[in-house]
This record gives sequence, structure tokens and C-alpha cells, in this order.
Amino acid sequence: MSRITKSVLCMGLLALVHLILPSGVRADSSFTWSYTCETAGCTDNASGMLTTGGFVGGAATILSITGTYDGSAITGLLAPGTCCAAVLNDNLLNSPGTPYLDVAGLGLAVGSLDSNIFFYEGTYGDDTCISGSNCSSDYTRVSSGVFTIAAVQTPEPSSLLMLVVGLAGFISLGCKRRAGRAVAS
Repeated sequence: MSRITKSVLCMGLLALVHLILPSGVRADSSFTWSYTCETAGCTDNASGMLTTGGFVGGAATILSITGTYDGSAITGLLAPGTCCAAVLNDNLLNSPGTPYLDVAGLGLAVGSLDSNIFFYEGTYGDDTCISGSNCSSDYTRVSSGVFTIAAVQTPEPSSLLMLVVGLAGFISLGCKRRAGRAVAS
């Protein structure tokens, strides 16, 4: 087997290992999420996508968010420590196991409102305040509900390229072996 063929096979194997690794090991991860309120008469359902940095020490910083909250578009992620309760948002997604929010929660902007989705005393909830007000004291506890999150498995383009090159190497190796057998016959 030539050195080039061995190199191609090694790159393909590395790409395959990279694709198999759990998303928490990679530099950043994407997640789909939803919040469904369970308080009677509540309409504060929310859903969308978020991106985090890598998990370090059991937590990953949420870097961006998109989606809707109570039927309105989420306009952005709030800076940590700006919304909406006595414990202000830290925008961390925690692990091990299924990722979850902590008591500080996730701060997001929706129109003229700031909102914080958080976990407290066994349930998720959301607090809101009017943007620009003192959100550590002038907030409203809106509802309690269910927060769900799931990793989106999207291989990086470089991984796909390495996988294709590796597969081409395997095919090339197989063609050479068949050609060698045909000549020997």
C-alpha cells in the first residue's frame, strides 16, 4: 500500500471519528429548544435554535438564539446579568446528561420585553420585564412550564471533505486490487 493511500485512509478514519464524537466534545454546538407554559391561560410558548460554545466544566455559554416567544420574533440574546429576577440570567446550558438551564437561566429580547427562561424548585418558568427598566426588581413572573432541548447533529464541512477523501481512498484501493488480480489471471 502506498504512502498516499495510507494517508488518505487515515484522513477518512479521522473524519469518521470526528462525526461520531458527541456534540459536547466539539468547539460549538447547535440545539433546537422549546418552552411550553403550563399555567392556565398562558400564551408564553417559545421555540427556536440556539448555539453554544464548547462544554467546559459541565457548562457551555449560549452564544446566539433565534426563534419566537409568545408569537413574536426573538430579537436577540441578552447580556448575562441583565434579566429578570433576583437571580439574573447567566446564559449557560448545563450538562452532564440532557442539557438544561439553571436558576439564573437564559435571557432573551422580544420586542419591548426582556424575558428569562430558568429552572427553579423543580420546574421551568419565565419572567419578563420592560426593556430598559430595572429588571432585577421590576419583573413579572409569567408562568411555569416545560423546557426541552435537543442537539442538532450537523457535521462540519471539513469533516465531510475528509470523509469523502477517505471513501475515495477505499474505493481506489479496491480498484487497484481488482486490477492487480485481473493482470495476474
